[in-house]
Formats: sequence, structure tokens, C-alpha cells
Amino acid sequence: MYGKVRPISPTTIFPISEVESALKTLHGAKMHGKLIVVPHANDIVKATPPKKPHQFLKENATYILIGGTGGLGRSMSRWMALRSWSAVAMSLTPADIEELITHGLEGMPPVKGVIHGAIVLRDVLFEKMTYSDFTTVIESKAEALAAVEASAGAVKTISYNAPLKSAGTLREAEYVVCEGLMYKLATVMMMESEDLDATRPLSNYPLGSLVAIEIRNFITREFEATLQVLELSSSGSIQTLAKAVCIKSKLVKS
Repeated sequence: MYGKVRPISPTTIFPISEVESALKTLHGAKMHGKLIVVPHANDIVKATPPKKPHQFLKENATYILIGGTGGLGRSMSRWMALRSWSAVAMSLTPADIEELITHGLEGMPPVKGVIHGAIVLRDVLFEKMTYSDFTTVIESKAEALAAVEASAGAVKTISYNAPLKSAGTLREAEYVVCEGLMYKLATVMMMESEDLDATRPLSNYPLGSLVAIEIRNFITREFEATLQVLELSSSGSIQTLAKAVCIKSKLVKS
């Protein structure tokens, strides 16, 4: 193999702080040889900062932590207290929730979220689980959620069928769908709608498989459009997804 392998030539070297110039040079018509980006200790990598820093918890807000006196609950409450100005109300059991919301939050900021940490463990295979084990595990979750909904009116139902049907133009329909998607995403991710950017890629948000399925079902129910879960993750931004929904929606006037 002697004489077969030769050094790369010519080469153009850029520091990593000039990666933008390197890419422009790479796409230039006069580029010859190989372009190499080399990191150095004192290089400053340029990046576009987000328009608005994301804050998981809100200031001047109350968060109800169900099951807050358990090990995970105490860790979560410490984490919340150290990283935000939000007030934390802990509930020992799901049965305490109604009393807490009705009488225990007077003078506190408005409730902005619920963290459901109540759990009963029955470490057994499902096929060997007794009915009593099953109901005990489920009730710790279901009863707490029902108590929150009944006491605080946590579930707010908004229908988008009528506004979408009455949209006079495709742009108006896209606006209705976009607003609906932002509201639903904010609800399932426990965020404020104003913290969402309709032009930001959906991959930047914590869309797990269960959240994606819930959004897909919301689109089917509210907009009468059938999309696959994969289409949600690959649709780009919320605006792009809204356009795709309008194309498939039975409610949008052609």
C-alpha cells in the first residue's frame, strides 16, 4: 500500500467559533479540498438564545403536590422550593384534597398546577394480581384526580368545532386550530399558553408518547382530522401542524 495513501490536500482550517463562515465557504462554488473545523480552548461558539427563557414553575403561584409527604414528594417539594418562588401545598392523602382546596389555600396565590405523586405499590405480575390489589393501586390515582376536578374545577372544556366550521378562510381556520393546539399542549404539559411559540419546532417540547397520543385524540375529536402520531412528531412547528390539520379536517371549508 506504500504510495497509495496520501495526505489530504488542500485543507482549509476554521476555528469552531467561525463555524458559520466555514459552512458558507463549504457551500461556495470555489471551495476545493477539505474543510476542517478545529476546536480551541478559547473559542466562543455562537448560538441564538431563545426568545424567552423557559421556566417550568411560575412565580406567584401555588402547586398542589398530592402525596407530598412521601419520599418522592418531599424530594419534589425541596426541588420546587429551591428553583422557584412558587408556593407548594402538600396533601397527605387524596382524601385531604377537597379540604385543602376548599379551606386550606386562602390567602395563597392561584393554583397553576397539580403534581400527582400519590401511589400505592403492589409489586406483583398483572396476571397474578388480585382484584383488591388492582383497585387499591388505581384508587390512589383516580380518587385524587376526581377530587381535584370536583373541588377546583381543574378541567376546563373548550369546544373548537363551531369556530372552525364558521371560519371563512383557510387562514382563519389555521388560526383557530393553532390556538386550540397551543391551549391543549399548554394544558397537558402544565405550561402557560404564552410560553409556547407557534413557530418553534415541536421537538423542543417534552412530547412523550402518551402526550402525543392525547394530542392526536384531541385533533380527531375537536377538528375531525385523522393524523398518525408520527405525523405529529415530524410536522415541525405548531403552525405547520395546524396547516396539516386543516388540510385533513372535515370541518374546514374547501
